[in-house]
Amino acid sequence: MAAEKMKVHAADQPPEEEEEDLIDPMEEIRQNCSEKHCGNFLEKFNECTERVTSRKKTTESCAEELIDLLHCRDHCAHKEIFKHVK
Repeated sequence: MAAEKMKVHAADQPPEEEEEDLIDPMEEIRQNCSEKHCGNFLEKFNECTERVTSRKKTTESCAEELIDLLHCRDHCAHKEIFKHVK
């Protein structure tokens, strides 16, 4: 009988609330930094990417340009990101 009392029917439970999709502020902060503060690095990276993808055989990579862009972006964003940490 104890097992019968433990059963919970769906009709007995309160309706579930829909969860809001969480928005990560870091993505927007990084995007703004890439475009506004690090535009010259973004431009160099995009030029390199176009150059590399236009060739069939190349040993060139855009690793240096990517590292420069990410370093600039993260340096810009770190101050803003921690304002959103609770």
